[in-house]
Amino acid sequence: MNPQHRISAEMRFDLGGMCATVMPAPGHSPANMLVHIAADGVVYSGDTVVADYLPNLSSGGPAEWKEWLAALGLVRRLQPKVLVPGHGRVLEGSQIETEVARIEKMLQEAIG
Repeated sequence: MNPQHRISAEMRFDLGGMCATVMPAPGHSPANMLVHIAADGVVYSGDTVVADYLPNLSSGGPAEWKEWLAALGLVRRLQPKVLVPGHGRVLEGSQIETEVARIEKMLQEAIG
């Protein structure tokens, strides 16, 4: 079945005993989203965070990269214990900040 909900703002979904919050996180692409399972401390980041990969900057320019930086800020504010990236290994603890900071640096250099 195709998705039936368009996401333009934060939305909560009851998944039968588990709540998921879906948040727009544009930057890598206009449709990128984060899924936060607060009860488990898990964030599924799509391509907002990629572990051990170079982020793909070819789909945008400075305006999109600034949105991406804001999405990385949202990841930080959620303070996940575990982050499941769009590509690469699952991140835990301090590994999350290391990868977020790495991608931020690349975006800031590209913007500059």
